[in-house]
Amino acid sequence: MLNDCVSAVVAIGGPSLLGAALIALTGAASATPTLAQTDESPLVISEVLVNSGQGSEEAAHEWLELWNRSENPVSLEGWRIEDNHSGDSLPAIDVEAGAFVVVAASDRAFEPDEARALAASLAVTADGRIGNGLANTGDRLILREPGGAAVDGLSWGVDRSISDLPAPAVGQSLSRSDPDGPFQTGTPSPGAATPAGADLGVEPPPLRITEIFGNSGQGTAEAAFEWIEVHNPTGEAVNLQGWRVSDNGGTDVLPEGEIPAGGYAIIAGSFDGVSTVATVIVIPDGRIGNGLANGGDIVTLLDPAGRVVDSVDYRAPPLPLPEPDRSIALTDDGWVLNVAPSPGSRAAEPLLATSLIDERAGERSAPTREEGGDSGVPAWALVALALGIPLAIVGGRALWLRRR
Repeated sequence: MLNDCVSAVVAIGGPSLLGAALIALTGAASATPTLAQTDESPLVISEVLVNSGQGSEEAAHEWLELWNRSENPVSLEGWRIEDNHSGDSLPAIDVEAGAFVVVAASDRAFEPDEARALAASLAVTADGRIGNGLANTGDRLILREPGGAAVDGLSWGVDRSISDLPAPAVGQSLSRSDPDGPFQTGTPSPGAATPAGADLGVEPPPLRITEIFGNSGQGTAEAAFEWIEVHNPTGEAVNLQGWRVSDNGGTDVLPEGEIPAGGYAIIAGSFDGVSTVATVIVIPDGRIGNGLANGGDIVTLLDPAGRVVDSVDYRAPPLPLPEPDRSIALTDDGWVLNVAPSPGSRAAEPLLATSLIDERAGERSAPTREEGGDSGVPAWALVALALGIPLAIVGGRALWLRRR
């Protein structure tokens, strides 16, 4: 149910489920904004649902919430909302002081009971999407006042033009409990104030991503065999329940699982292919993010408040690519290509060539995202040829390195 401060909006008749709640909005292109100070604007963006988990129907189930934080009613006439591609003009309605209005992409954005509860405070776009549709992996949302100035906004995922927020997991919204406060991920609360979240004054424990097994060579079953290793360097155990792990295409909320002080945890698509005495935390949907790309990916670890604790981008040098049935591991000398995966262990056995990678090996461009793709000629072979080292020697094993 709605908070008592939610105001009614102008009723416009129609055949839709929401009936009087349908308010037509029109679209146009947008550009990267220079945001004004939000304390100068009576309206702010207070919540947005980006990732509804509806597949090809995703855009129709997205919505955002505006908050009139002023002491006076505000007309929406002339105001606009935009993503990174196009925008929608808001209708000439009044939003009461302290009230919320929800702008949904379509009348399918909510279940019937929830839609009826929201009907008096809901505007629905005419074209069935917000802007060009909010991208799960990265996009922006901008609020413009009638004069055209961008007065509030946020960006998430790979779009860092406004803010450095994680791409939210399926069914999780980005919201803030204070109109001047930061956005956090959490349970959606459309049309109502968001409860205060985690205490951002407390620093999260400095967990580290120390090994990535992103190329298991299992074809269509690849994702189930992938895993990442997380190290807890602190003197206290850390429970990962509510933490999130993401790749360049999706985010997962972790179930309960504890990393002991000084120990390791393995976050995996399944128990298949993971043999370790360390804690194993299995992702509920069977894959890490959208499945780790063989041609390179970004793996990010976030605390329950949505703060990035560690992130590894191995799409380009100096980090090596995982090869089939080989992981990449963090050592005292940096990231190396492991001869064999070593989940839950401090030891890594790198190929000799991984310690020789330099500019002579050429640059590797950031790849397109293709699951299960062939990584081509192994990096160690290219390095060997460039340096004139016999392949038989390069293929040998190097000295063991101590892990961080």
